[in-house]
Amino acid sequence: MDRIAIYARVSTSDGKQSYDRQVDDLARIALQHGYQAEQIDVFAEMVSGYQKERPEMNRLLSIISNEQQTYKIIYCTEISRVGRNPKNTREIIDKLTDLNIPLWIDSIKQATIDNGKRNIIVSIILQVLMEFADLESEQMKTRMASGKMKRAKEGKTSNGYANKNWRKS
Repeated sequence: MDRIAIYARVSTSDGKQSYDRQVDDLARIALQHGYQAEQIDVFAEMVSGYQKERPEMNRLLSIISNEQQTYKIIYCTEISRVGRNPKNTREIIDKLTDLNIPLWIDSIKQATIDNGKRNIIVSIILQVLMEFADLESEQMKTRMASGKMKRAKEGKTSNGYANKNWRKS
């Protein structure tokens, strides 16, 4: 019986984010593609997409490197879940492609391999999406830093308490 993998990732483990929705959505899609629930292995983690050391991604890559026929396809919701750093993300996609394992990216409803061959159009689209994911992340960091500076100038901490009136007991 063919096995398939789901890879889900959220950036933080602060309790505000969960990968459950990603896993549920991807499992539903895999079932729609004709797979059975017992064929699905889930690799999910709470770690920044910029981290090269991501335990679940590394475990998935190790499995497919050692046993290339383990997974028929890998599902993810969007390319930024695979990674935020364009160079590292491209390395992962290239490794999967070299091993002839398609990566289904649900946001574009396409796989990196089509009929046993690298899907060139998807490859081009993903390169653009990876660069946008990186840009989006950098812009978010800039906005967050700007917001913190504004709150600091107003005498507030990030939790909304005024610094001058609040004391830790």
